[in-house]
Amino acid sequence: MRQRAAESRERRYPGGDVYDSVESDGETFDYGVDHTEFATVKFLTAQGASGLAPCLSAADILYSEALGWGPKRSTTLAEGAERCDFRSKKGAETRVAAPEPLEQHVRSRSR
Repeated sequence: MRQRAAESRERRYPGGDVYDSVESDGETFDYGVDHTEFATVKFLTAQGASGLAPCLSAADILYSEALGWGPKRSTTLAEGAERCDFRSKKGAETRVAAPEPLEQHVRSRSR
């Protein structure tokens, strides 16, 4: 993960992701990633559809619960923050918010 994060910061691919790997604290999370650029957000913004980005971020709930990753995130690029701060702990509860109109629908699908 550290190597891929370092490569992302070289920005070889202008439309790609840029992120930092965050070392585990040994207790609250197993691994972390701080995204400062997301390919999906860049693409949607270029298409004039940045309003869809928070909806796509809701997919994090579905695949994370299916895989048992237990992520938490307090900020997202899709909602205008400076970064997405993912922290994951295997088997932990998913603590990722979805946009209000999607919250109930996404949560009911993930069970």
